[in-house]
Amino acid sequence: MREDHAEMFGNANRMQSEGSFTGLRRDAKVLLLANREYDRLEAASVLVSFPGDFLETPSGFSEYANPLTISEETLGFDAPVQLEKSKAFGAYFEALPRVVTTS
Repeated sequence: MREDHAEMFGNANRMQSEGSFTGLRRDAKVLLLANREYDRLEAASVLVSFPGDFLETPSGFSEYANPLTISEETLGFDAPVQLEKSKAFGAYFEALPRVVTTS
């Protein structure tokens, strides 16, 4: 048993058991799906990779692909999909609160 985590996980398990966690359902008017094929293309176009485990590197770069670390090559597309997919997803994400609250 990891004493430093036991209380937290014990509380989380207790809340799930007492609160019928498995019976909960999300009431969502909208579902925004990410195209994982584009995520894989983005990951494959990374020019610089940093070792890490969900941490920022000492240089300040994230281990996750981002516009500073991925190629801007079009890779046979009209535009660099690995960059465009983040812009498109971000635009949809930003617009959701306005669309959902006015519907």
